[in-house]
Amino acid sequence: MKTIKYIIITLLLVGQVGCIDKKFEDQFKVTIDTDLFNQIAVIQVFDPSGQSNLEGDTALSVEVLGDDKDKVVTDAGENISKLKIIDGVVNLVVNPNKNIENNPVEVLLKISGDNYLTTTVPVTIGIDERTEVSAYVVNKTSPVDGIEREEKTASIKNGVSEEQIVIETEIVNQTKNKAKVSIDVGTQFQDINGNLIEGDEVELEVTNFSPTNIDALTSFPGGFSPQSVTLDGGEVVNDVAFVTAGFVSVDMEVGGVEVKNFSKAITITMSVDTGSMNPDTGELVKLGDVIPIWSYSKDNGQWDYHGDSEVVMIDGKLQVEYTTTHLSWYNMDFYGRRCSRYSWWGDSSNGTPVTLQLSLPGVSSSDSRRLLSTFVYEGTSQEVSYNATKTQYWYDGQTFELNNTPAGRNLQLVVYSGDSRYNRGEEIFRSPAFDGCAGGQVNIDASSMVSKLPPAPIRIHVKYSGECNDRIIRPSTHLYMFNETYNYWQYKGYIYRGEITLHDMELNKPYSFRVYYNGRRHEHTITFDKTEYIDDNYNIPDELCNQL
Repeated sequence: MKTIKYIIITLLLVGQVGCIDKKFEDQFKVTIDTDLFNQIAVIQVFDPSGQSNLEGDTALSVEVLGDDKDKVVTDAGENISKLKIIDGVVNLVVNPNKNIENNPVEVLLKISGDNYLTTTVPVTIGIDERTEVSAYVVNKTSPVDGIEREEKTASIKNGVSEEQIVIETEIVNQTKNKAKVSIDVGTQFQDINGNLIEGDEVELEVTNFSPTNIDALTSFPGGFSPQSVTLDGGEVVNDVAFVTAGFVSVDMEVGGVEVKNFSKAITITMSVDTGSMNPDTGELVKLGDVIPIWSYSKDNGQWDYHGDSEVVMIDGKLQVEYTTTHLSWYNMDFYGRRCSRYSWWGDSSNGTPVTLQLSLPGVSSSDSRRLLSTFVYEGTSQEVSYNATKTQYWYDGQTFELNNTPAGRNLQLVVYSGDSRYNRGEEIFRSPAFDGCAGGQVNIDASSMVSKLPPAPIRIHVKYSGECNDRIIRPSTHLYMFNETYNYWQYKGYIYRGEITLHDMELNKPYSFRVYYNGRRHEHTITFDKTEYIDDNYNIPDELCNQL
């Protein structure tokens, strides 16, 4: 029987491959490549207190927000109303019929769960691009170092405070700052429409985040390059870059109804971490510095300018104090603008992103190491955005083209010994500072990290296909492998038309793999006995076949 390659070029977005004439199938065996979309995104959400907490599809829920939300569908081509987070994994694709001009697509994922603080994750899917995004969520029952949470229940009468209510976090869990919320006597607790919420108890939660702790910084909602920010004066822009001096989440409920507003202004006091950098002066934050305060809506991911606050000395500590009549996340943030290679992402007057070229003597592309890296503001651990942190292949002559970069701030490239956010490892290289918007090429001498690189990995090249209902399938999908050391499912890369190269492997050892499709997981265990693994008769589960 002859075999031909059949590439689907018409997609009917119904989650099925489509119909092939039976007479045609009788004469030919059809090979189907499942890479139907050119713009793909995989988002892996981490709970740093334990990834097993996210197993299944009930721990977290997801909602897609943003102007481009109607342009994306599930990986099965279904409406995003059916989108699920399973084991912390979300797959999105761009519907080409809704993106005729083939522009980058920006959406915001609103992620929530009973035991988690609601957050948002910005996702930008570039032109003909497979986008990989990782993000942290905050487990309210087990916050990690750098995050401190306080709960309190206070008595009120018919939705009105009869005495001053104060809730304050402590300086523990390696946090170096704290937050306090004060509510005056006679304050009404109101819902989103400004209506009084009648009740005799108010439940309060305050979560404070250290601006110098990596785990806390990675939990920042929406990342430090948000998609939409309202500036002082009301201008809405999409090219702001934040440098934080600390942030806090404040939530309240009366009788199960979320408090959104108050009849009187409440006071929020935040201490300033003495290790926080003022990027406008290049020095540590000090008494008299003015820091802009921003509010964040977890309902739409919008950041709004709230006001300026001067750093003052209270009880011998640097602090800022401000008032508000509505609840949200609040963030002490210096800010600047961004430069971009694309006109729709930024003002060209902010500069042009640079291209980095790496010098790593003695490490060829065939001997490359797969390591986690990020871009941070000079002298800090603050990642410039979610997209700044990725697992890359490192070798001599490797180039990195920056696309959307903070302007007017010096950056540093940081490389870790681990290969994922969940397995970050130790910092093994930090580049000299450079201007990310200076244009042209920046040469990075990374020779100092050669001696710190992990041993050269065993690579296994996998090529496989299988039959589904008498059709040969060459899958294209994201692949995860169980990491026994850190007890989580690690993203290993993208299988393209049945091929992938796996790094850091061992021969004659069983490995468990997962793929996700249409909100379901599929698992398989394989033991490799050679570095070139070809399987033309791969057993594709019937359940998965029936979905294709």
